[in-house]
Amino acid sequence: MVRDIDGGGSPLSAEYDAGGDDDLPGADQPVTADDIDAIVSSSGESTEAKRELLLRIRDDLTARAGMDMEHEFDSLLARVDDALASLSALADGYGTAEAYGFDPDLRVTNPEEELERAEDEAEADRSGD
Repeated sequence: MVRDIDGGGSPLSAEYDAGGDDDLPGADQPVTADDIDAIVSSSGESTEAKRELLLRIRDDLTARAGMDMEHEFDSLLARVDDALASLSALADGYGTAEAYGFDPDLRVTNPEEELERAEDEAEADRSGD
């Protein structure tokens, strides 16, 4: 999960012995795309709390991007921006009766009713000729 997001410090490079086990290539990524998706789809937090956490993650990634020579954080920053946009989007029809199919005009009709209606229309056409 997300590490060191609550701290107010800035990300600094650490000194390691060359060739030691801690000398790994690339920059430390405290957050993954799965973490971002988990925040957006979490049902335990309000939209404002999710937005605040995503903004803090974005600020942290932006600060780390200055040290990123390989552009490793670009995709994560784009993912955070997409997540923020999805939280800001209007929920078009979600939670309304129409969204759940309770509006009779929007319901899918029964195929048997369609066949009966077509047969009735065909019979009316034959008797009308």
